[in-house]
Amino acid sequence: MVDTNGAVKLCCVAEDPTTKDHGSHMQVQKHGLSELWNNQYMQDIRSRLLDGKQVKDCGQCYRKERRGEYSFRQRANSDWATEVEKVITSKSLIADESPKYLDIRFGNLCNLKCRMCTGIYSKILGEELESIADNDEEFRLLSPDSAKSYTFDWYENKNFWVDLEKYMPYVELLYLTGGEPTLVQGNYDFLQQLIDRGYSKNIGLVFNTNVTNFQDRFLNIISKFRHVTLNLSIDGVGGVQEYIRYPSKWKAIKKNMDLLLQKIQNNDTEFELVFTPTVSILNVGWFDQLIDWAHNFCIENQSDKIDYNMMPIFLHGPVFQDMIHATPKYRNYVCDRISKIETSKIKYFEGLPRFIDDILDTMKNQFEHVDTSKFHRQQLHKWNKEIDKKRGIDISDYIEYSDILYE
Repeated sequence: MVDTNGAVKLCCVAEDPTTKDHGSHMQVQKHGLSELWNNQYMQDIRSRLLDGKQVKDCGQCYRKERRGEYSFRQRANSDWATEVEKVITSKSLIADESPKYLDIRFGNLCNLKCRMCTGIYSKILGEELESIADNDEEFRLLSPDSAKSYTFDWYENKNFWVDLEKYMPYVELLYLTGGEPTLVQGNYDFLQQLIDRGYSKNIGLVFNTNVTNFQDRFLNIISKFRHVTLNLSIDGVGGVQEYIRYPSKWKAIKKNMDLLLQKIQNNDTEFELVFTPTVSILNVGWFDQLIDWAHNFCIENQSDKIDYNMMPIFLHGPVFQDMIHATPKYRNYVCDRISKIETSKIKYFEGLPRFIDDILDTMKNQFEHVDTSKFHRQQLHKWNKEIDKKRGIDISDYIEYSDILYE
């Protein structure tokens, strides 16, 4: 996976950038894709995995699995079972074949400033957080990574495109995001090259998008590919969505969803629309509203060209937005609302029932130390207060019963 700043990671949820020689970060502009694919680091990773040993990069997934959650590692092993079996059978540490799946993030251009994001993935958020931190050292501790020390023009390096061109004929699945992928020029450049060379008809695309910018330019180019999965980053209905993923507008999102449906009906590409909310302490209390809206949307817009699903993810960070720090009062509130969701609406989405069980288990059975959770709720209050002041908004205008987050 190539991140927005050109750093290379084993995958999108790996905890540390891939390293080489005394811990210096691997960068595509310095080392090249061809070198990275079979370098000593990757050989060491393959060796450990073939021996049944764990690797440091996969720590997040191992922790999920110990809690009984279905991890990205398990899902990837299932999706690529045939390729995994080939590697196990060959026992080779050198991959003779070119990668069939690429995950590339062409820069951090984004039009939103989401509560749980960083400057690595949103340029304007990074600038906002830095402007607050310049006058508030306590806030800087909550937002240490403003992205000021990174560069995001690595993909302008000609050698990168020469390397990438070698892989194009073999790609079967391509994951592109940003930033917001509909705004990132590198995405358009890459996709157009795949179309011009005749490879697009063999490639499935996966995007994460905030659904605020479905312009014709984007919809036209993705319709040239074999299959398109759009992971829809919608975290709530109405004010909940607008507060967390500021300054998105709920009316615009609904309008864009209708525009997307019209486009799908007018071409032959198969689409999968997957609602992928990031569930945190900020929206778990109103998650039932999103399930209800998404279910109704799918029922009202059935099509043989579209598969629907919902695959929420638990927030990975910052830690003070983790739902595990909810008060007893908020936990009861969440459980009460979740319990009232119609079972048929939960079961409609293949990826949802287990996630609902995980929410209820967290709310009922998983706790941090009382003082630890209180400290993190204070951090959350500080975070929201200072960002709201900068934006000239108030959480109570967006989320009903918002005081329950801190009490």
